[in-house]
Amino acid sequence: MIVSALNDVYTHYGKFVLVHGGCPTGADKIADEWFNEHGWFYCPGDPDIFEARWDIEGTQAGPLRNGRMVRSGAKLGLAFPLGDSRGTWDCVRKLRTARIPTRIYDWNSGMYRRA
Repeated sequence: MIVSALNDVYTHYGKFVLVHGGCPTGADKIADEWFNEHGWFYCPGDPDIFEARWDIEGTQAGPLRNGRMVRSGAKLGLAFPLGDSRGTWDCVRKLRTARIPTRIYDWNSGMYRRA
């Protein structure tokens, strides 16, 4: 689903800058793998990776990282929450507040809704 979503962004908008949170698992990892395989065609440069600084920012590292990602100039947000996914939902709230169009994908149906 993540690969399809990234391909769809290119189909509708053309080349884009990939931004993600640098987590070694989940959507960030899949997005990074997609970039390593296809990025040269879909993206004008390397992805912007915003890793959480847990050692410096403690328990607020995830929300602070999400804020940095949202403020980086995104034109569209893609969210792939799994259940509670507190970090993902925090990022969605920040995207909404910034009035950045956001697609929230449902793992069961593969469809998305606009936030």
